[in-house]
Amino acid sequence: MKKFTSAALAAIVLAMTLTGCGDTKNVSNNSSNNSSTANESTSTTSTESNESTGDESTTESTPDENSDPEGGNGEEGADNSNLEYPDNKAGRMVKSMLTADAWSFMMLMDAETAPVLIPDFSIDDCEEYCLAYCGMSAQLQYAIAVKPKAGSEKKVEDALATFYDNVKNNPDLAFYPMQQAAAEGAVMDTTDDGYICIIVHENGQTIGDTIDNVQ
Repeated sequence: MKKFTSAALAAIVLAMTLTGCGDTKNVSNNSSNNSSTANESTSTTSTESNESTGDESTTESTPDENSDPEGGNGEEGADNSNLEYPDNKAGRMVKSMLTADAWSFMMLMDAETAPVLIPDFSIDDCEEYCLAYCGMSAQLQYAIAVKPKAGSEKKVEDALATFYDNVKNNPDLAFYPMQQAAAEGAVMDTTDDGYICIIVHENGQTIGDTIDNVQ
């Protein structure tokens, strides 16, 4: 049995730390009232009200409607539209996957990265390919579409099937809860025109249904 270690899944890890700083607003209002007694002084503190015998001034603070209180790491997902998708069907399929649901920040595999994350796989065996993955160690997300070259179909399919089987069934892999959900939702399929697709995401089946009409 081919071994796929957890070190391979997390071989290239990006540490992304999102920090937020909250603004602190201090508002204090002091009102002094005239008194007929010379030595009498009164100090009052009030919220959202000022009374004076002179000019009145009001300060209002309006939240920025374009601000993102979640800091870009919320449930709505990351914007992966700027990835350099290849101009072919494999690229369009992966782009469709990454816009069909919420994903983390993704990266595209190159010739050196691919065999590290997917043992025994080489993009040289593919006529078309687009492979996206999340580099954050706490996530397990892949969006893959490849079309093997003629004569390399079995080699490519075997490598991807072993990768997929390890994600789904390898008892030696221990996942975080979010990773486990993605592994359980993962799907693998081959289209009628020979593209092999793997989606490792908690909503893998639903995402897979959206690429049926990609040309």
